[in-house]
Amino acid sequence: MSSVENELENIVQEQEQQEEKKTRIDFKMVTFSLAGRDYGIDIMKVKEISKASNFTIVPNTPPYVEGVHNLRGEIISIINLRKMFHLTFDEKRKEEAVDILILRLEDNIIGMIVDSVDNVVGIDSSTIQPRHPLFADINMKYINGVVEVNKKLYVILDVERVFGMEEESLESKAIVSEAAPPAGTMKKQETVTGAELEFDFIKETLATFKKFYISDLNEDWAHKRLSEWRKIRKTQKKGVQLESIEDAESFLEEFYSTYSNMLWGEEYKKQVEALLKDTKKSALNVWCPNCGKGYDAYAIAAILRLRFPKQRVKVWASDHELLNISAAPNLVLPVQSVPQYFIEAQFVQKTESGYQFVKSIKDIILFEYHDILHGTPLPELDIILARDVLSFYNPALQEKLLEQFHEKITDKGILIIGTHEKLKKAGFIEMKSGNLIAYRNEKD
Repeated sequence: MSSVENELENIVQEQEQQEEKKTRIDFKMVTFSLAGRDYGIDIMKVKEISKASNFTIVPNTPPYVEGVHNLRGEIISIINLRKMFHLTFDEKRKEEAVDILILRLEDNIIGMIVDSVDNVVGIDSSTIQPRHPLFADINMKYINGVVEVNKKLYVILDVERVFGMEEESLESKAIVSEAAPPAGTMKKQETVTGAELEFDFIKETLATFKKFYISDLNEDWAHKRLSEWRKIRKTQKKGVQLESIEDAESFLEEFYSTYSNMLWGEEYKKQVEALLKDTKKSALNVWCPNCGKGYDAYAIAAILRLRFPKQRVKVWASDHELLNISAAPNLVLPVQSVPQYFIEAQFVQKTESGYQFVKSIKDIILFEYHDILHGTPLPELDIILARDVLSFYNPALQEKLLEQFHEKITDKGILIIGTHEKLKKAGFIEMKSGNLIAYRNEKD
């Protein structure tokens, strides 16, 4: 074969390779426009494309949260991407329909408002280029890469990062850095036993993996649990130390309070009722900080309505997780999970999906987005219900929150914390009702 023929064959092979590269598709993305730029999202993250309007406002949410939307019976948060990325935007009328990409991220569904949804584009993933500072009009960490298709340049978003867990506030970071020694450091000029060293490592790994902080508040439980944990791990032929998030979760399984993430049973209801004294007050105010999905808020609302039928009852239920606050007002319960006293008092009604709370109970509770580290504008409170809340803040923040609780609770008001949390702080007097330990606030 002549050199000319070799050269021609090489050219043909190169053209064939380029053609194959053009036709090979191993990545599909949904494309959309936002503020004059073209974006793409992995199609596997997109549940559907929709248009919607008239979103329900959620109090005290960040400015980029337009509200929540009922998507065929499922309550989802609606995020304005222009506002989230601090891009210019025009306020639209409430009734004006907007383009929405409905995303499914693990178990969560989120609606994302964009300027317009364009197309589904298939590409060869090897053509994706690394992110570049040229696209710094949004945070670089949100960008997976860029790709050119038909002379259009698309920025590929990492939506899991965009809608990931919020970072800790600067305030809490500052307090942590001041209050806690660097991980792994030991106290100087002290003799540390093997058991103490083991406990220190457990303490550090729980903080690392689960942001659970051992302090005076829960130290008694932690020592007891470590004793049990040693026996469990010995049976499993494993070391005592926590080596993963799964280990940390297993260690904490026994920490959570009775009826955690469920409505309170009859026995626990009676224990709480025994703490409640007769009152001539016309109104009773309750706060459930970090309320999660709202089970404790619904339980205390029902108990107070039964115990004080003539008083006005108001329950503020706040959480820093937007998805919790969005879903809580329309919580649906499996039939077998609803205690009899809810049914007998007609606080729930049966639907095709399960039980839902009636309007008279829903009206008692205000679910709102709020970070308890930022204080609270609420009036004086008769009850603060913060079960298993304090232990997930570092010791300095635990002190700060207890000071806030002491300031907000009325004289003789009640603070209920976790089953395995124990207050050793002036200003709170321990109260017992069966297995339930609560604290009465004593004002100076």
